[in-house]
Amino acid sequence: MPVKVLGYALIALFTVWAVCAALGVIGQRKLFYVEGGEELYDFWMPRMCWEQGYVGHPEKCIEWRDVRKNKPIEVDERDVVWSDWYTDGSEKFFITGWRDKVYPKIALLPVAPFPATRVGGYLWSALAGVIFLASLCLVGRSWKPILLALSMPFIFNLERGNPVWLSAACVGIFLAWWDDECEWKSMAAAGCLAVAAAMKIAPCVLGIIYFTKWRWKPVLFSGAFAAALVFVPWFFDRDGFAALGAMVRNASEHSEFVLRASDFGLIELWRTARVVLGLDVTSPWPGMMVVARLSQLLGLVALMLGAKRRDYLLMVGGMLWAAGNMYYYAMLYLLPVLVIELFGRGEGERWRSGGVVSGGVEELSRVEGKRWRNGIEVVLWLALLSPLQVVVLGHSANQVIGNVALMGLMGIRLVCGGNCFAAVNAKVLNHRIH
Repeated sequence: MPVKVLGYALIALFTVWAVCAALGVIGQRKLFYVEGGEELYDFWMPRMCWEQGYVGHPEKCIEWRDVRKNKPIEVDERDVVWSDWYTDGSEKFFITGWRDKVYPKIALLPVAPFPATRVGGYLWSALAGVIFLASLCLVGRSWKPILLALSMPFIFNLERGNPVWLSAACVGIFLAWWDDECEWKSMAAAGCLAVAAAMKIAPCVLGIIYFTKWRWKPVLFSGAFAAALVFVPWFFDRDGFAALGAMVRNASEHSEFVLRASDFGLIELWRTARVVLGLDVTSPWPGMMVVARLSQLLGLVALMLGAKRRDYLLMVGGMLWAAGNMYYYAMLYLLPVLVIELFGRGEGERWRSGGVVSGGVEELSRVEGKRWRNGIEVVLWLALLSPLQVVVLGHSANQVIGNVALMGLMGIRLVCGGNCFAAVNAKVLNHRIH
C-alpha cells in the first residue's frame, strides 16, 4: 500500500507542477534559469574548475565585468571571489571563484568530457540522473523507483547538475549491500562507499555502521580505495599537490562562510525564526556558530544511534546535519533510503521493524497500532518529495519544508523506532510465515 500511495500522490503532484511550469503561473520562476543566472550552476563550477585549476591568477581577470550586474569583477589577492558569468567586453566566460573551487579532483573527472555549454551540461545531468535511477532500481530490485524522477530532489538536481548524483547512487548501493552475505556484493558496497566519500567527503561517516557488524576486509578495502581516489588524481594536476593545498584551504574557508546557510538542522530553524520575528538578518547573529556546532553535534548523535539501530534514515539525516553546509540538493541522499525501506529485504525489514514479523497476535496488534504513525511518515516523505514546493514557494521555502520534514521523520524514529514501511510489509511476511 505505501508504494501505491506514494506513487499515485507523486504522479498527481508532478502533474500539477508540470502544468504550472508550462504556464509560468503561481510563482514558477526558479527552475531552468536563463544563462547568466544559476542554471546548471553546480555543473559549471566543477567543469570550469577542470579547465581553470585550483590556483587562481587574479591579474588575468581584473578588467572583466559581471554580466548580470555590469560591474567590475570582485577580486581579492588570490583569485576571483565568486563563481559567475563575466565578460571582457567581447565574449562571456564562466569563471570559477576560489570560494567554489572546493570539489575533490575525482569529482571533476565525470563532468570533464562534457562541453562547457548548456547542451553539455544537460547531457551530463541527464546521464547522471539515469545512472542514479538505475542504482535505485538495482537497490529496490524493481522498476518502480523510476517514479522518483518526478520528485523535487530529482528535478532540482537535474537543473543544478551537481556531482552529488553519483555520490548518492553509490550511497544507495552501499546501504543496500554492506552486510550482504554474498562477498562480491559486500566488497562492491565498500567500493561504492569509497567513491561516494571521495566525491563528497561527508558520506565517509556512514562507514560507522561497519562497527555493528565488523568485517575487516571491506573496511580495509574501502579505506585504501578511498585514499587512492582522493590522492592519486593530484599527481596528474598541472599544479601538483599545490592544487590539493588550495582546494583544502578553499573548502575550509567556504565551509566556515556558508555554515550559517545550512539547510539541515537547527541553523535553518533559527534563521527562519529571525525572519518571522522581524529581527535583523543582514549579518550573522553572534551566537550562530554555537547553534551550528550544537546542530552538528546532534547530527553526529543521530548518526551513531542510527548505525546502532541500523536505521538508514537516522544515519543519512544525521550525516546531513553533521556536514553543516550541505544545501538541499543533498536531499537526493534520502531517495535511496526510501527505496530500501519500501523494497528492502525481509531480514532487514524484520530488523528495522523491531522483530514484528516473528510473532503472532501481539505483534500484529502492534502493527495495527502504528497506523497513525505510518500516515504521518507518508505525509512527511511527500513533503520532502513534492515538486510543488518549487512552484508555490521557491527555494528558500523548500529548505524550510525539507528540513522540517526530515526532522519530523528523524524525531519519530528516535522516539518510536522502526520504520513504517517495514512494519506494513511485516504484516504480509508474517502471513506468509504462518
